[in-house]
Amino acid sequence: MNETSGDTKRAGAIFVLCGAMAALIWLAPVSPYPSTSKGKIVAAALDAAILPLIEMTGKLPPIIALVLVAVLAAAHDLGLRLPRLSPPAFPPLPARPAPGEARDAPVAPLARRRGLTAMAGLRDAEAAPGTPRKPSTVALEAQARAVMGDDFTLTDDIADRAMSLAAEWQRRRTPHEQRVDPVAIIRKARDKDRDWSNDRSWFGGLPKLGGQAWPRGKDGVPLPFVAQLDLAEIAAANPDTPLPKEGSLAFFINEGAVLHVPPGDHQPTPAPEGLPHAYEEDGYPLPETRSPLTHPLFPFWPVEPARMRLPEDLPPVSEDEDDLEIIDAAQIAASAAITPRRDYAFSTGGRLTEAIAGAETMWWYGAGLVLRQLQAALAYVPRAIAGRESSIAKGKDYQARLLAAPELDEKALADSRAWEERNRADIPKIEAEGRGLAEFAARFESFVAGRDPWSEMTAEEAALLKDVMETARRDFEQLCRFNVSSSLRDVRDATIRRMITGDRRAATAIPDAVLALLNEQYRLPTSWQHQMFGLGGCRQTNRYEHLCDHLLLQIVYDDLPEFRFGDMGLYQFWISPDALAAGQWDKVELTFECS
Repeated sequence: MNETSGDTKRAGAIFVLCGAMAALIWLAPVSPYPSTSKGKIVAAALDAAILPLIEMTGKLPPIIALVLVAVLAAAHDLGLRLPRLSPPAFPPLPARPAPGEARDAPVAPLARRRGLTAMAGLRDAEAAPGTPRKPSTVALEAQARAVMGDDFTLTDDIADRAMSLAAEWQRRRTPHEQRVDPVAIIRKARDKDRDWSNDRSWFGGLPKLGGQAWPRGKDGVPLPFVAQLDLAEIAAANPDTPLPKEGSLAFFINEGAVLHVPPGDHQPTPAPEGLPHAYEEDGYPLPETRSPLTHPLFPFWPVEPARMRLPEDLPPVSEDEDDLEIIDAAQIAASAAITPRRDYAFSTGGRLTEAIAGAETMWWYGAGLVLRQLQAALAYVPRAIAGRESSIAKGKDYQARLLAAPELDEKALADSRAWEERNRADIPKIEAEGRGLAEFAARFESFVAGRDPWSEMTAEEAALLKDVMETARRDFEQLCRFNVSSSLRDVRDATIRRMITGDRRAATAIPDAVLALLNEQYRLPTSWQHQMFGLGGCRQTNRYEHLCDHLLLQIVYDDLPEFRFGDMGLYQFWISPDALAAGQWDKVELTFECS
């Protein structure tokens, strides 16, 4: 009796499963939308539920389900009215242009597809104005397929109407109805005889906020300052910009903020307490930990705006990748027409500095930098020990989980215990290195003390400095391997970067040939350019998500002013046309991306 009852329940379960599978296959809407297509729905159902059930019940249910679907299809073909879900409706195409009306020139098949994609984006935006202006690529392709069919074929008439509608959408939805030539923000050439501390536009240093509070993030921490640009200078460079013509804009990164400063002779705004340090000398920007090498402000460097004159026949800004590449190339050429571009970081060991007088000079500032590196290595001792102790604790937890497992992984346990022992052995080594390094750094400090940082070292003194660096990296490897420069060239490069952004006395010490090279070849970054308006640079997707916004400012990776953000990173400040027209600077959005 029990066996009969069990067989009955099993048969009932199989019958229900077969009916459910048949209904799923039959009722799934026949649609070109990939996200709702029958194939995707059935595949998802198979993966989630049906395949596991088949493993339990065998292959009989899907065979019965397919037979039921075949029976339903035959009945449908014979005229029997059966329930069937409809695909989502798609709006009809706009009316064809009347005879004699201007229409776009015939377009290539790829352009037709892009036109339909843009048209689909228009329909999506008009149907839901509050949604993001750039729908996902999947949704756009799905909508394009609904018009174009699975083979993406189009008639010329449909393509022409799609391209016209896409152009209309672009004119209404982007700030590029009237082209505004971008403005390159170029670092000024350094003149030893000129005091540039009162220039009106600059990178780094302190802002002049005219009594306004230094902006802070949501956590109350002050935001790092990167640039202040005089709007009268921007207007003089390009009167077509939609910016105000008076005052200045101050730009801050991290969470991002832009302040409009009214015109006037303002004094520098003091840095507030708690301001994160801007960069680590000969290191990276925005360090998490302060040390003798970190600086609270980026180096001060005056800049000048220059109009990037673009050809009149450039294609409009859109999502067309080919058009964007054309605009990118035009902008690069326009900036190169202002001052030479470079594709290499500054280095006194590079080909451009070969045989240049003074390129091999060492200054006492470099010795002071190495001393600060040794002091930073000493400050790292507590963190190095804490890191080893943390690794030991994590290893203990991991070993406890291994021992509690049903089957012991002996190799993993042995590896973890060996790693724990190495970390334990490192702690006394680090402590001993710290004691030795403290004595070593103290002796070197007495050697550096009282030296004029901008005076030149003799060849013997430079050789001694090199020996100090090599000894530190060899004898105190745990602490100095990643904290002390590996070559005199690295120290020299950091020294020259500090010289050209320093006071007049520091700039005067730069050899004339080296300064001439910097002024001629190194006023632009290594990729893209600092700029306002135009098409922003691209490392990921940010510019595609902001095609409808103005590029208020772009700050890019630039080694000389210590803007070494990420892996060739880009900071971009975006503002909508409406917010810009209303002067709503609090509506600016800051994005960052890198390779």
